[in-house]
Amino acid sequence: MKRKQLIDLSVVYFGKGVGGLQIIILDILNSAINQGLTTQLILNRREGIFSNRIPKRVNVVSSNSRWNILFLPFLLFCKLLVNELVKSPKKTLVFADHSASLALLVRKLLFWKTGPIYVEEAIYLSKYLLFQPFGKIRYWLVSWLYPSATRIFVLSAEHKKDLVNNFGNPAGKIIILRNWVSPEFKVTQKAEKRDIDVLFVGRLELQKNLFLFIDVIAKLAEIFPSLCVHVVGPGSQSQALKEYAIKN
Repeated sequence: MKRKQLIDLSVVYFGKGVGGLQIIILDILNSAINQGLTTQLILNRREGIFSNRIPKRVNVVSSNSRWNILFLPFLLFCKLLVNELVKSPKKTLVFADHSASLALLVRKLLFWKTGPIYVEEAIYLSKYLLFQPFGKIRYWLVSWLYPSATRIFVLSAEHKKDLVNNFGNPAGKIIILRNWVSPEFKVTQKAEKRDIDVLFVGRLELQKNLFLFIDVIAKLAEIFPSLCVHVVGPGSQSQALKEYAIKN
């Protein structure tokens, strides 16, 4: 007799910090709850935006570990493996390579289980992994494990081409799914005066390619000398971008 499924949707994310992925995950969880689905969220740590905005009816599995980075992947792997054995989710949605590789590895070990795993990959991986810890190992894991995913959701045709050409993923498994605007976002008042012409809001990291953004703005400023541009956000490239903007 087949064991009863206890979870309709399991969402897995082992990243950290506050960014677009966390907002997307919360939107998906709220939508699943509104549809009456039994959901769970598996995290490495309940922090940032996840500390107080997770819907109450979502079962949260979190290690909250401060272990050394060399031990954390093993701990997460064990928790994910136990979770799969005990709760057997009907569908699993995984975000980013550090989460997806662990989840897909667990599925390879539990080869008799049939629940699909969907991967959401918002990063241009062949470039991004070059600058990341354990980048070569993660690159190899993506090449080995991503083709076994049920579906992979990406943001653009370039993301899809990257996964096909550099990681050997079947094109038929990859679906282009653009980012959306949260239903919580509402424009309440129309501005009568505009003080800023161009506004960037996001993380100041290499993958955002803001040095190219500054180059483009510099060219535009030759045509529109009064152009007002603001860049807002935290990141490791903050000082370098300030210096580059002044220089250009």
